[in-house]
Amino acid sequence: MTGADDAAKTEIVDCGSPTGTFKLASTRKLEEAGCPEGAYREIRTQSDLLCLMPNFVAGTCYVPDEPNAGFKAGDCGSQEAIRVSEVIEGTTDPSGCPDGSGLGYPDPPVVFCIETPEAE
Repeated sequence: MTGADDAAKTEIVDCGSPTGTFKLASTRKLEEAGCPEGAYREIRTQSDLLCLMPNFVAGTCYVPDEPNAGFKAGDCGSQEAIRVSEVIEGTTDPSGCPDGSGLGYPDPPVVFCIETPEAE
């Protein structure tokens, strides 16, 4: 994804690609309500609302990707880095994460367990 807000341009890549920073969580018609509650990135096309969520992979560190309002794979030594220690599918409850530190999404239900490597 490049660009900001509704002017953002998307390019479809394999979810295993290091450049695949978001994945499609759900698609809704423009006349429907917005994305489910959570930190989804909303992109509007001519006919649909795309609800995107991070494409986080367990064991990977991410740094802010300001132009795209998200994260990209990066150096764990960066002061701003987060590390995804575990991905728990089928739930939105972060209590299964170390210290309960997780980011939950309801659609599809998944929790990303988050650590800050520089804080350890």
